[in-house]
Amino acid sequence: MWFADVTTASVTRLQDGKFTRYDVGSLGATPYGIAVDASGSVWTTLEGADQLGLIASGSQVTALDVPTRNSGLSDLAVDRSGAVWLLEMRANQLARFADGRFNEFAIPTPSAGTAVAVAPDGAVWFTEITAGKLGRLRDGRISEFRLPRANARPFAVTVDSANNVWYTELGGSLGMLPAIAATDR
Repeated sequence: MWFADVTTASVTRLQDGKFTRYDVGSLGATPYGIAVDASGSVWTTLEGADQLGLIASGSQVTALDVPTRNSGLSDLAVDRSGAVWLLEMRANQLARFADGRFNEFAIPTPSAGTAVAVAPDGAVWFTEITAGKLGRLRDGRISEFRLPRANARPFAVTVDSANNVWYTELGGSLGMLPAIAATDR
């Protein structure tokens, strides 16, 4: 199991009852989001440094500069192809890192959010915490879905094997956007 540890500015692995810490604080950053790809490489967003961190099999920490400075990196996810998707909250963008380069996609509603998840169908879902919406990037186009509660503040998001989108709200609620509700957009 891997986790981002903000208090020690590290990415830590728990394996066989032993903790192994990888320092990213020396990069002037604290980790936030974390994901492991199919090859076992660990990816993390490095807040404050506007960087995407990579811990490859050799335990070396590599930092890649995100094109937009002061972007407010938050969560990230890895898709089936190995592309890394990250949310740039202050820049109002979703970024994709693949084949050694970044591509950025503008999100139409301010304050994009804190969480991102990749669905089995390849769509990339993200929260829009202050707007009470979920967003989806598919085929280069962003669609937004207003949540049913008037004061919804979606914080975390995940997608199940049937492409239903599950989200938590800051007020303590759990919600689900059925896959069928998102198929027509």
